[in-house]
Amino acid sequence: MTRQIRRASKTDIYHVMMRGVNKEAIFDNSYKKNVAIKNLLNNVDHNLHKIYAYCIMDNHYHLVIKSRLDDLSKLMQIVNVSYAKFYNDNFERIGPVFNNRFKSECIESNEYLIAAVKYVHQNPVKAGITNCAKKYWWSSANAYANRKGDKLIMKDTVVDIHNLYIEDKKHYELCLNSNAYNFIDVKDIEGLAEGVKYINQLKVKSGYENIDKKSIIKEIILNTDLNYRQISKELNVSQSLISSVKKQL
Repeated sequence: MTRQIRRASKTDIYHVMMRGVNKEAIFDNSYKKNVAIKNLLNNVDHNLHKIYAYCIMDNHYHLVIKSRLDDLSKLMQIVNVSYAKFYNDNFERIGPVFNNRFKSECIESNEYLIAAVKYVHQNPVKAGITNCAKKYWWSSANAYANRKGDKLIMKDTVVDIHNLYIEDKKHYELCLNSNAYNFIDVKDIEGLAEGVKYINQLKVKSGYENIDKKSIIKEIILNTDLNYRQISKELNVSQSLISSVKKQL
């Protein structure tokens, strides 16, 4: 299968996600999470990379980062190879540690940037690990809460994002509450072929013609990485209906 060409962001800013192979919990304790953060710290070059946000979860991690695409690809390769070596050497394991290439999406507006930073910080809250993002020690949420930055995120970056938000708080609150952004995330079912197979199984199981289409759209959004266009085509529904269901989640 031909690899899809990764699109370069007009702003050089990306939301990046990398997951453990076979959904394996490769960061399942504080020691491993701390190693992952130290690994980033040792390899991020602040002349080439600007970190806006990060979060290390049990089986994946998120970054919001500004970097030229080729520099980002090199960084991700070094970081992932380094952690994989640590993981295999220390836990009597062989083979791949991460699932294929890293996922990325371009961030090309201030609204999307602020929403992405919030989204990354809310991962532990969404997962039910904590009720307050800044209490989760393996993300940059606390660096924003105290506005001092940390070893990975420069104080100036935190201040810039804060000031950007404060300049037009009402506008950004509307954007954040609109649920207009469909961020990359860990999904149980990935790829178009697997997504279509899942949809067909749902149709048979639920008696598709006789149920509320919103319920099946909800299941697809929650469990696959299909985009609105793909869901619309497979279900023969409008993208506006899919968007309205997304906003209610």
